[in-house]
Amino acid sequence: MDVTRATSEPLYRFVKFHDTLNRRVKTTTAALVGTGRSIGEGKRASQRLSRLIERSGEPWGTKNHWADPGLEIADSVAFFAELAVVRADSAFEDFTISIVGDWDRWMAFNHHGENAVPGLAAAIEPDDLSRILQPCCRFGFHVGTVGDLAPVYNFFHALRNCIVHRNGRSSQALIDIHRTAMFANAWKAFRARRKKAPPSPPLYDDERITVSPWQVIFFSGVCRVIATEVNAVFTRSIGEDGLIFLAAYHSLTTTPISTISPFPRTPEGLMNRYLTSGRGVRPDSTTEVIKFLKKLKIWAEYRQTFEKLRPLVCSRRQAGRRR
Repeated sequence: MDVTRATSEPLYRFVKFHDTLNRRVKTTTAALVGTGRSIGEGKRASQRLSRLIERSGEPWGTKNHWADPGLEIADSVAFFAELAVVRADSAFEDFTISIVGDWDRWMAFNHHGENAVPGLAAAIEPDDLSRILQPCCRFGFHVGTVGDLAPVYNFFHALRNCIVHRNGRSSQALIDIHRTAMFANAWKAFRARRKKAPPSPPLYDDERITVSPWQVIFFSGVCRVIATEVNAVFTRSIGEDGLIFLAAYHSLTTTPISTISPFPRTPEGLMNRYLTSGRGVRPDSTTEVIKFLKKLKIWAEYRQTFEKLRPLVCSRRQAGRRR
């Protein structure tokens, strides 16, 4: 079984979110900018925008008139970008919590007890990225692996805090990060790695921060690089047995089984579908997973759970077709 490119369930979910965020940011930005171009300028622009709002399907009445519709749309783009920064940061924290949860789940099953790399956490500096990634020390990850990206992540995390807790106004902590040479060098280095990247947002003390949609996608990309590095250490630490154990768990609990079509007829079919659907694992044969599950002594339990779930999924689909 080839697991060299294995993707954990937490990384799989984060990458799906990252791709969705990328599309939503571009779609929403295009819709808002397109609206601004379509309504034009002057008094007629306010009337056209008002009609669009009235026809949106929401109970907002007919007195939606604006002194400067173009400015309202530009502010709406920036407002949406602020919300997207919060979602991107939330998704990254969800990834770190989930991957540590998977490690604990595997440890509880495998009875290893102690952390994989004792004493590693003591060497970590207390910045935001280190604090969030510190639990990952349990499976041998060290924040120094992605230390060159820490200033960029710390900047956006502080930006998120300003959006959530200061109504989008910059804080001194955010400005201090922005002024450091480490931040400037880290941003420049990541821009060079990606070839195209936005400039960092301008900041003024206690004033509203203007975030662009491009910067949101840039931040999500930084989180994706960090998450990929964490995932690589995690999958090496748990090995093939851990990957199969967690695949058995998530294939029956985390993934929306009712959406799998056609639904596999056998439990090994469900496992193979799970492993080869974006998880980067390629079994050598359709029955190889059975050997692993028997080795872990969970094949019988997995098969029994599958046999209980399959009739429920099929009956729900038949009921849906009858409707």
